[in-house]
Amino acid sequence: MTIDTQRLTVRDGAQISSATFGQGNGGTLTVRATDVELMGISADGDATSGLFSSVQPTATGDGGPLTVDTQKLRISDGAEVRSATFGNGDAGNLEIKATESITLSGVSPVGGRRGGQSSRISANTESMATGSGGDITINTPTTRLDNGAVISARSRSNFPGGEITVNGDTLSLTDGAQILTSGSSGGDAGSITINATDTITLSGIDPTYNDRLAILGADRVDPDGEESAIASRAIGDGQAGSINLNTKTFILRDQALATVSSTGTGVAGTLEVNANSIQLDNGSLNAETTAGDEGNITLSDAQLVVLRNNSTITTNARESATGGNITITTDFLVALENSDITANAILGRGGNITITAIGIFSDRTSEITASSQLGIDGTVNLNTLDVNPFQALAKLPADVVDTSNQIVTSCAAVDGNSFVVTGGGGLPADPTGVLRGQVVVPDLRLMVDEGNTQPVKSRKTRSSLRRRLQYHHDRDQTAITNQKLPIIEAQGWIINDQGIVELVAYPTQISHGSWINHHSCF
Repeated sequence: MTIDTQRLTVRDGAQISSATFGQGNGGTLTVRATDVELMGISADGDATSGLFSSVQPTATGDGGPLTVDTQKLRISDGAEVRSATFGNGDAGNLEIKATESITLSGVSPVGGRRGGQSSRISANTESMATGSGGDITINTPTTRLDNGAVISARSRSNFPGGEITVNGDTLSLTDGAQILTSGSSGGDAGSITINATDTITLSGIDPTYNDRLAILGADRVDPDGEESAIASRAIGDGQAGSINLNTKTFILRDQALATVSSTGTGVAGTLEVNANSIQLDNGSLNAETTAGDEGNITLSDAQLVVLRNNSTITTNARESATGGNITITTDFLVALENSDITANAILGRGGNITITAIGIFSDRTSEITASSQLGIDGTVNLNTLDVNPFQALAKLPADVVDTSNQIVTSCAAVDGNSFVVTGGGGLPADPTGVLRGQVVVPDLRLMVDEGNTQPVKSRKTRSSLRRRLQYHHDRDQTAITNQKLPIIEAQGWIINDQGIVELVAYPTQISHGSWINHHSCF
């Protein structure tokens, strides 16, 4: 069956379905529309609005695939897109492609068989089925779930449930919305893979969950807990699936969690997060087991991992199970405000924690532990990278300046001429440039060792105004004492009675200039 339309609305318990009741496979159900909206349940509460593919209890054929191709898909007030098997055949796969967005919101009003049901996309293996569950694949830039809405693949039989894959730019789960796989009997839960190029955000709880649970019971309430969550759980003998989250920024806040767990004898699975920034604010990452093999958590390729406000990363084990392993690779790890990283056990061995980072920062209320109450403690390995600050320094040349181009105009060679570069607190001025009004001599000190007396030969040549002269001496040798005179910038020049130009600290009444902007000798 193919539906091709501009707009498709399914509401008030209306249904579009494909099913098999015998040996043949169910037909393909395809919807192509610019806008698809599924809303609510029937007035008596017994029928759910939505799109369905099913394998009925007597059937041996497989369910047909269900495909939705649209710009926008909106599912609200308990409506659903569902693939399920109740018989011997496998459930069909669900594939949803939306070029703009997919939004799931809210639950149906309480009342009737379908009252209190979450808006959902699901692929289930029901309790009497001997077929496997179908897979769910979603491709859209923006996926939003809120107020208890769910994307789920459950196995309620001994056969495995399907897998969930979401590809896009952003994923947002708020107010108790969940993406989950589970195995409640002996069937294995499927894996969850989310590829979001921008952000994955989980926040808040469903305020109606506990009331609905008390009225309807666990079988009728689809979310597994009140928290916003990405979860894979094994309740019986089956194994939990793995969770793989790939994004730029991963955020867990306000009691939200990502978890793989086993409360039976099965393996808990692996939780892996690959993100540049991992931010937990009263959020949790956990992999817990009761009797099966440990669950593990790996955080990779992060620049920053932050835990605040009672956040946790745990691979704790109950009863005789072994604590899981935690591996974190990041530039910086920050744990504040009673936030813990633990791989603890009760009777079994504690897990191993390995953290590789440039810096690890925490306050006294936060801890990293791998202990066992009655068994053998695990290990905590903190590998902080050796940082050599000299590696970042630029290699300087052995020669500070090129002395061949520092003098523009030379004076006549008379005994003992010399040229000294003392530096001026920065790069020297270009010797070919014109001295500007704001340019001053930066350093007028003589190159004299403190406490020493050095002879200085008198010079009978006329001095260039650009030379750094402080004193003029006669031809006889004199001594420069170690008396320290205040350094005063020259303000002018005079010609003394011997016809020698002298730089002076204060100008006289003789007509003269403060500085001359050419380089000639006198």
